Amino acid sequence: MQQNRSSSHRITKGQPKQAKQPKQKEQEKQKRQEKQKKQPRQERKTKQRVLSKLAPKDAVASASSPVENQTTMLGNVIASNMQYELLESVIEGQKALISYLIKRRGEIEDRMKIKEKDVPKVRGKLASALEKFKAAKLKYDQRSPKDDEEKLKSNYKATEKVAMDVIWDISMEEGHLGVLKMELKEFDKNISSELYSMKSLMNTLESL
Repeated sequence: MQQNRSSSHRITKGQPKQAKQPKQKEQEKQKRQEKQKKQPRQERKTKQRVLSKLAPKDAVASASSPVENQTTMLGNVIASNMQYELLESVIEGQKALISYLIKRRGEIEDRMKIKEKDVPKVRGKLASALEKFKAAKLKYDQRSPKDDEEKLKSNYKATEKVAMDVIWDISMEEGHLGVLKMELKEFDKNISSELYSMKSLMNTLESL
């Protein structure tokens, strides 16, 4: 009897343990299933967080996004301002260049006026020098045996040299005058070109 009790006692002790094991397994199985169900949700949440972080960048990259439109408008304004300032700077440079050209033209014109007055003066000297040369040459050609031939020859040679010098001076003065006239025309051409360019830039500036 004691053996039966002890054996039955062992059986009764072992039965609760065997009853608990399936429950534990089932609970563990349910936990695993719950974890598996939660895991995709967490992955979806993670993806959503990543996408939410990327959203502003995508918005800027999108051609229809307000952010990009504002950025483009701002860029256009900055570019327009830079272009405006650049044109203003170029126009100021054009004005300075035109002022310099006008000043130089005035200087050349003053020199040209002086040369225009000098040429008639030199031409007047030539007439006198030629008259003296002709008279000295005539005396030499019409000399008599009593006249000093060497002296007459020296006189007409001297007057000839004076006349030749005057002719050279006239040639030089007229040459200088011609150069000044050409320079004046070139300056007029450059000034007209720079004025046209400046007006074109000013029209562009007004349109901005």
